[in-house]
Amino acid sequence: MNDNIFREKSVKRISSPENLSEYLRVTTPAMWIILTGVAIVLLGLFVWSNFVVINSYAYGKGVVKDGILTVTYEDQRVARNITGDMLVSIGDVYMEIDTVGRDKNGHVVTVSDTNFPDGDYEAKACYRQTKVISMLFN
Repeated sequence: MNDNIFREKSVKRISSPENLSEYLRVTTPAMWIILTGVAIVLLGLFVWSNFVVINSYAYGKGVVKDGILTVTYEDQRVARNITGDMLVSIGDVYMEIDTVGRDKNGHVVTVSDTNFPDGDYEAKACYRQTKVISMLFN
């Protein structure tokens, strides 16, 4: 049995140095520029994903009366994640949640001190912050 796994004609063709450039591709500077660009984009996405945070909110209807904000949350599955150490916001104004409880219908309700005028407001409480990098590698 023959020990060569390659045909002799093919071995002779590739072993001649004159024709070596026909069989091997030389990497051009344009290919290195493209490779460097792709590496920079991937590195930029990695760095960006370390600093970007996606917030998860529970939305509710807020009522202010005599400086007390009472928020009743719409989605009870989401609202059960709210605790007393979180913040509730109306627009760009954040207030600490003083107490968390349930009303007579079983809805989650939070109470906070505020200096907003009496009235009805749309409120939200951030209950989870997720880094994008953890979504990619988790």
